[in-house]
Amino acid sequence: MHVLVPLKRLDSAKARLSGAFEPEERRELMRAMLAVTLAGVRPAGAVTLVSSDPEAASLAAEHEVSWWDDRGLSWNAALAAAMSA
Repeated sequence: MHVLVPLKRLDSAKARLSGAFEPEERRELMRAMLAVTLAGVRPAGAVTLVSSDPEAASLAAEHEVSWWDDRGLSWNAALAAAMSA
């Protein structure tokens, strides 16, 4: 099995929480949620982080998963392109 994990750009992560959290706090929250998600899916097989975020490559390396640059595509288009690749 190969799991694709989409990640929005961290600079716009969790925007609905902007009234309660500062931008860096929202980025940290998203990083923490990503870590839990990646740890949860790794036992299923190969994992690829699908994102155009500037930190995506380093986040993927940190969590020992692959990275695919979605080139800013919408989520559905990015996942479809990643599956084709």
